[in-house]
Amino acid sequence: MKKLLSVLVKILKWGAAVVLWSSVVCIVALNLYSIISIEGLREELQQVNEGQAILGASSDQLSQQLTAIADDLVITKQTQQAAQKISTDYLKDVTVMLMNLSEGAQGSGVWIQYEGKFYILTAGHMMDSVTDLMFLYSKGEMGALLKIVNIDKLNDLLLLQPIRSDVVPQQFTTLALEEPKESTEVMLVGSPIGIEDLLSDGRVVHYTDRFMYFFDHVYFGSSGGGVYHPQTGELEGIISHMSPVHYQQIQFVLHGAVRLDRIKEFMIQSTTETITKDDLIQKMKEDLDL
Repeated sequence: MKKLLSVLVKILKWGAAVVLWSSVVCIVALNLYSIISIEGLREELQQVNEGQAILGASSDQLSQQLTAIADDLVITKQTQQAAQKISTDYLKDVTVMLMNLSEGAQGSGVWIQYEGKFYILTAGHMMDSVTDLMFLYSKGEMGALLKIVNIDKLNDLLLLQPIRSDVVPQQFTTLALEEPKESTEVMLVGSPIGIEDLLSDGRVVHYTDRFMYFFDHVYFGSSGGGVYHPQTGELEGIISHMSPVHYQQIQFVLHGAVRLDRIKEFMIQSTTETITKDDLIQKMKEDLDL
């Protein structure tokens, strides 16, 4: 019996010791966890405080960085828009130089496709008589002989075609769907004073019943050249004339082009009506009388 009691006492002592050590371990673990947690919180608080300090100290720098980013976005957008512009080589191929051999006059024209056929559209004042000899002209050499299809001196439009059917354009354009609005950018190509395929950009500023006016740099010889949509290359007008403006001590020049609506009317008439040489002579007389 005494031996049994002795064994039980030893078991109880060992159990108490285990419990005691377990408690100690738990207490130490809890303390360590608390210390680690507190240190973690302290580090996080320190990071927050440092972030606030950075934000407070560099607010001007951040503002400058945001402004720089905004400027970069504007530049990127402008670059993308510029990249979307029609090829200048295409516009130059669409535009041709013309020579009126009878009058010794040089001008410009535009290859267009209308109702499945190719034409050269130019300014009506390029021809004074239906018997004038009109040629394509390039790099100082006379090209294909052209025939007159229709003319409208009042609206300053002339439609031509090569006499030879095998003369076709490298590139051609079509008529735009609608006229450019005022303040809209346009592209222009002509051959002023014999300089072939001179390209520039302009901005539409005003409309009259027959003409569209714009600011740009076109000169004698540009007449008959094209006014093009800067993205699609579609034809929006035919360069016609210059209008000097004098206001007190201020002088400047507005450039006029036949507006798209008049071109569309002219093309419909030219391709739906049978026009003879006598009709053309009569039309020129009537237009000149007006």
